[in-house]
Amino acid sequence: MNDIFNKQNRSTQGEHNIYIGYLLPTITEIMLKFEKLENSHMCYCQPLITSLHEGVNKRFEEHLNDEFLIIAVTSHQFFITAIPTKKLETLNLTPTLKKVFIKYNTPLPSSAPVEHVFNIGGAILSKKGGRLSDEHFEKTMLLKCNKIFWK
Repeated sequence: MNDIFNKQNRSTQGEHNIYIGYLLPTITEIMLKFEKLENSHMCYCQPLITSLHEGVNKRFEEHLNDEFLIIAVTSHQFFITAIPTKKLETLNLTPTLKKVFIKYNTPLPSSAPVEHVFNIGGAILSKKGGRLSDEHFEKTMLLKCNKIFWK
């Protein structure tokens, strides 16, 4: 069950796939997985599964019929089955659909990457690192923030 939330959380976190059009399909997929779990033979976990299913349903029930969200899904390239490619660049071929997509799927900027940089900076400028020169601090930040490239 932990896998359900981790997978869905990863798909909606970060700087990719943050279009509002992903919300309804993600909620729907989670609800279908809960229904599948409720029909399984997990007798000890059944109260937990039922409680979580009801909680998610109660929290997102009003969103499932929200016109704005439905338009966001139907205008997103990934969910249009008539278009063979799922790349957003193909929206340039359909100007009307592109306008609708931009209106309903323009993502709000996330503060998570900026918060991550400030957390790293705070860790570097602890009591031990308080005497770093500006140049050394900048180099350390550069290395820590980009360590995925040098591992």
